[in-house]
Amino acid sequence: MRTMVMKHLRSLLYSLLLMLALNACGITVENPSMPGHFTATVVSESQIDLTWTPSITNLGVKSYRLYRDNVVIAETQTIGATSFSDTGLLVGTEYCYIVSAVDAPGNESEKSASVCVTTTTKLTVVKLGSGAGTVT
Repeated sequence: MRTMVMKHLRSLLYSLLLMLALNACGITVENPSMPGHFTATVVSESQIDLTWTPSITNLGVKSYRLYRDNVVIAETQTIGATSFSDTGLLVGTEYCYIVSAVDAPGNESEKSASVCVTTTTKLTVVKLGSGAGTVT
């Protein structure tokens, strides 16, 4: 627990020092723009793929923060990543997603509009008796 607190404090201190240094140089720190064209695609009964177009900021985008039902589920660790696969989901369940961009000092962009999709439902075909049938 102490290690996690120290890591968070170091990150906050780094962000503060970076912002002070940039301000001293006359550089205005702007929040990243909101990620664009945010889409969610149902891949299976347990997976939804999310994609978006990159944000723009004068300090560079460090990561993208992904929310499912208003709870942070991931933050991309690959610079320039514009996709994420949410797996291990429940069958036939609606999920709503939001994405935002985070720059090096930790400024978060405006959140995207919410995109809601429902995972597919498994279809089980049971053959009763000896007759043949067609399921469409």
